[in-house]
Amino acid sequence: LKARGGPKTLRRTPGVEPKDIRVLPGPLGSGNFGTVFRGVFKGDQDVVLKNAKADVMAAEELLECEMDVNYHVHANAKGTCARFMGCIELGAKDGGEIYNGTLTEGLWLMWANEGENTVEALMRRGTAPLATAMACADATELGVTKKAMRELLGSLARLHECGVVHRDVKPANLIAAEKDGGVLKLIDLGAAALCLPLPETLNYYPGDGPADPRYAKADELYLLPPGSPRPTKDNAAKLWEAHKPDRFDSWSAGCVMLQLAVVGLRTDAGLERFLADYKAVGYDVNAFRGEKSGEYGTMDFAALDANGGAGWDLCQRLMEAERDARASCEAALSHAFFDAAALEHHHHHH
Repeated sequence: LKARGGPKTLRRTPGVEPKDIRVLPGPLGSGNFGTVFRGVFKGDQDVVLKNAKADVMAAEELLECEMDVNYHVHANAKGTCARFMGCIELGAKDGGEIYNGTLTEGLWLMWANEGENTVEALMRRGTAPLATAMACADATELGVTKKAMRELLGSLARLHECGVVHRDVKPANLIAAEKDGGVLKLIDLGAAALCLPLPETLNYYPGDGPADPRYAKADELYLLPPGSPRPTKDNAAKLWEAHKPDRFDSWSAGCVMLQLAVVGLRTDAGLERFLADYKAVGYDVNAFRGEKSGEYGTMDFAALDANGGAGWDLCQRLMEAERDARASCEAALSHAFFDAAALEHHHHHH
């Protein structure tokens, strides 16, 4: 953490002034270290605002870290996440009262509000509402899974290419961006890590870190395993190569895929049950299909069964037990699951 000596200069993105922002009443939600509000910028732009919780240790530092990762993503992987509009910091004398719509003291981050329809809320309402929000012509589980996973894996591949691991990929952190034709975008880089230094790494260290246990492999809550060297400018590229921190997101993407493809896995209980059974059969999809899937009653696995089980195979690759064997998001994009015709006509080519 940087010590800031002397009089504190307030960080502000050019063109962002407190008078231009109105906070709407009632928080939208609350994360580990921040609170999220809806707002209006310059009278007509819907925005999302986040500030640090007063009662959480190091919350302000974590918010600064999130800010720096957002600046990096905005510059290097535009379109993967909701558009970052910058930050504004208020000193004690500028701070207002949130209940009358003004920003309070401290650091605030601001994003364009590109839609409040999270994939989690949509898929729990059903596949048809999800397809509509995503502008997906094929309103089946297979149709939405293909379109959603192509978009999600594409965004993750771009984040990874610029050294960022999202670290909290799940349906609640994906929105169907209404103003962008329903394309899926990631939100919430609050747990994200910048793993390739410019000028330094951010939120990246050996050992367990923030993770949603529902979307992370139970014994793999780290980007760098405990005991590995601390990242520096000189070793960061080697550490990425050796420990593949991006494959943390591959596993989470596999969990998202399961929930999109199988209606019965869209609840926490459903997904947890699958993951426990998957672990019990040694993280082997074929063993799960042979030994366990019959116990799932009327649960419909058709979207994974289609085209010779291509969906199952992609899940296997994203959710391999060992990171070395697990597909990168970039590699997963060229999987046959996204290319049904190639599988159906397989016998013509051989």
